[in-house]
Amino acid sequence: MKRLTFLVICLVLLLLAVPGLSAPIAIKFPHTYLESSPVGRGANLFKVLAESRLKSKVKVDIYPARQLGNTKQIMEALQSGAVQIAPLPLYRLAELSQQFQVFALPFLFEDEGAVYRFQRSHVTKTLLDAAEKEGYKGLDFWHFGMKQLMADKPLLLPTDAKGLKFAVSKSVFPDLAMWQYKAIDAAPVLMSANQIYCALQGGGVDGLEDSWPSLFYSKFYEAKKYISVTNHAYIGFLLTANTGFWRSLPSDIRHKLQTIIPEVTKEVNRLAVEESFKAIQGIKKSGAVQIKTLTNEERAEWLKYMKPVWNKLESRIGSEIVQTAIQKSGTGGGGDPCPLGTCRCMDRSCKKKCCY
Repeated sequence: MKRLTFLVICLVLLLLAVPGLSAPIAIKFPHTYLESSPVGRGANLFKVLAESRLKSKVKVDIYPARQLGNTKQIMEALQSGAVQIAPLPLYRLAELSQQFQVFALPFLFEDEGAVYRFQRSHVTKTLLDAAEKEGYKGLDFWHFGMKQLMADKPLLLPTDAKGLKFAVSKSVFPDLAMWQYKAIDAAPVLMSANQIYCALQGGGVDGLEDSWPSLFYSKFYEAKKYISVTNHAYIGFLLTANTGFWRSLPSDIRHKLQTIIPEVTKEVNRLAVEESFKAIQGIKKSGAVQIKTLTNEERAEWLKYMKPVWNKLESRIGSEIVQTAIQKSGTGGGGDPCPLGTCRCMDRSCKKKCCY
């Protein structure tokens, strides 16, 4: 019996020593969105590519739709190492480092293409280093969408918003919102997300700024008569890993994941622009609201009012970051009608093949 036990132990030790038979590295990947969303589909694509190319070396478990908690809880779990990878909203990272507020500067970026150019600039390292100091290893940026303005009248010029009250989420740059609306003699009203629809319907606020998917899927568009296509601020994520986990990975596995992530990012960003396109089509089909697009001249007028807001925040964010963003944004008006190869030109008389 002793001899049999000894042989079993030897066999187990032998199997453990055989290359490729060790347990795969576990990667928990939570997020707060549905699996059908761009973020959800990106997470699933990461799993497929990582497990297929690294064979039995990694195992990725996806936890969508707040299965592991809300954004704050996911950030805490990521920081502690309880989860390994997650996409974090940029506005949440701005609470840790004010440099991330560059993405919210009003009328700085014209579209997702302009944001993408900035995200590939040399100053990105400064942003990623700031996140890493807090325990978050930045891997890549993922798009969600650009913000638009909604009210009971077209907001084509800054003076059109004078005296109006705008709903602003309590969690998203409240001081920046205060300066932004003060610049156009309007007033921000801070409220939680679940209060916004009732406030719009009941007249507690006159307007709202949000992305196309949020305006559509939350049915905010039903509450007001006009959406003005301003593309005036960016919403996105930083795909992030726990710093300790990322550094502890064997170099071959880390290198392979680094080659996979850009592929996933490209698909997520394409899907995000497509999601905005679908939301625009759904809103137009409803007939509940009229959509007005700023001309280049109208956008230039908004810029005059918003540049002082940039100046107020430049010392907080960093001059080099803001100036690089201005360089990469192309503030002449119009933007790219086909950012990232997918149409988002609305009703401009554009002849690009990707446009509808």
